[in-house]
Amino acid sequence: MDQVTLGIIGYGGIAKNYHIPAIAQIPEAKMLAVADMDEGKAKDCAETYDIPDVYTDYRRIMDRDDIDAIILLTRCDTHVEIVSAAAETGKHVFMQKPFAMNSEDGQKIVDMAKEGNIRVVTSFMHRYMDETVKAGELIRDGAIGKVRMIRQRNCTFNSYETAVRLWGAVQDIGPHGIDLIRFFANEKFAKVATMMDPFVSGITPNTDGPDGRAVDMVSVMNYEMTGQVLVSHEVFWDQAGGQGRFMSEIYGSEGALFVRPMFTDKSVAVVKQGKPTEFPDLDETPFGVRHHQVFINDILNDTYESASPEEGFEVLRVIEANYESAVEGGAPVVV
Repeated sequence: MDQVTLGIIGYGGIAKNYHIPAIAQIPEAKMLAVADMDEGKAKDCAETYDIPDVYTDYRRIMDRDDIDAIILLTRCDTHVEIVSAAAETGKHVFMQKPFAMNSEDGQKIVDMAKEGNIRVVTSFMHRYMDETVKAGELIRDGAIGKVRMIRQRNCTFNSYETAVRLWGAVQDIGPHGIDLIRFFANEKFAKVATMMDPFVSGITPNTDGPDGRAVDMVSVMNYEMTGQVLVSHEVFWDQAGGQGRFMSEIYGSEGALFVRPMFTDKSVAVVKQGKPTEFPDLDETPFGVRHHQVFINDILNDTYESASPEEGFEVLRVIEANYESAVEGGAPVVV
């Protein structure tokens, strides 16, 4: 095999602005079909990227023997159904975060991936950006010594109505930060303690979300990792300060590393007491290409560099633990 054939399922904003343009730049990937319930969207995708076949039913893609993998870009409440169909037909899956709606569904996906012998990769896009790849390399090389503390921030400027549609800030943008924390710390999560705006003292939780669930806009989460790295993770859905989507501060025994810092236009900075701040050069890649290239390479070379189903499930479990803690007023919850 020297090329991976793909079926695209879902052509919304993230597909249009990130995933599909990146995949189109990978010679080893060939998109053969696109499916969307909105036929107009599917046709738009097909015409823009010269994709031969258009469907409104994703099962038409599953029926095809000439498609190796699917790029699943629908909401997470569809994941169990579609991954089940992929596992039955032996198609690998690259899908949007979060992994699933809840850990019960998440465990089903993990099991289906094993039983169907397919790869199920969650799209933790921030892990593959030039600056985070460089930061990871520096940490592994000991540039700041042993990691002791991490501060992670994830922000967007979106409406409350959008948060309702996506089940809240932690559910939607939280997975990116949770995955980055694990990537930088190189440890698993042990315990969480969380405060969220719907559950702080004196505020009556809104219940606009599906099934009457409260919708969070602001969350401050504290984590203890298995190796005792301590973490502060902040999520702000409708911030108006113009901050980028994420910022990371990693503090070690011999210095600190900043990813997308506000004090410079550089993407990575290494700070050590008494020494000039260093701004390492990055290996620059087109937006999103590295992320999707890793998935394609894994299939071609039988490697495992992409996020595993177990990693996707771990992030989902941390999300759930955060909500459990917030409901209990910030009481610690073991992950």
